[in-house]
Amino acid sequence: MLHQPNLSRQLASPLLSSAIPRSQISSRTPTSQSWTARSEMAVDELAYRTLIAFRSHSHINNVLTHISGGNWERVEQELRVIFDPTAAPASLSGLARNILDLICAERGVTGRILKPFFLSFVRGLLERELAERTIRRVRALYLGVGISAREAMEAKLRAIKAC
Repeated sequence: MLHQPNLSRQLASPLLSSAIPRSQISSRTPTSQSWTARSEMAVDELAYRTLIAFRSHSHINNVLTHISGGNWERVEQELRVIFDPTAAPASLSGLARNILDLICAERGVTGRILKPFFLSFVRGLLERELAERTIRRVRALYLGVGISAREAMEAKLRAIKAC
């Protein structure tokens, strides 16, 4: 196999330009200072970078396009909610719950692809402590969603049995 210098740059450029319109990338690209400040990152910036990473992966892009109805602004909005430390499991939309499931559950082909992709992405983007805290927060939110769903189902079952 021939060594091709800058292959990753050659591949990344078309992926980014097809993922997000060029006009949105240039107006929203973080400053070089924020790119180096890996210890602190705003929720909005983390959501946006995660969105770009998801869009650059062909399978993840296809699945998220399908479950969001092609509304990538909504995917970014739900990523902001997922990364928000104050988000409560009961307040998550169906799309946010689906995204959380894909990130955390390792079910099906997409879950087995997306979970390690997400973990690797976050760990490569953020300093170790912040990355692990972010991952723990996302997992806790996912577990909270599962508990909320189970509690709701149990309440429905109790109501049915009471009739």
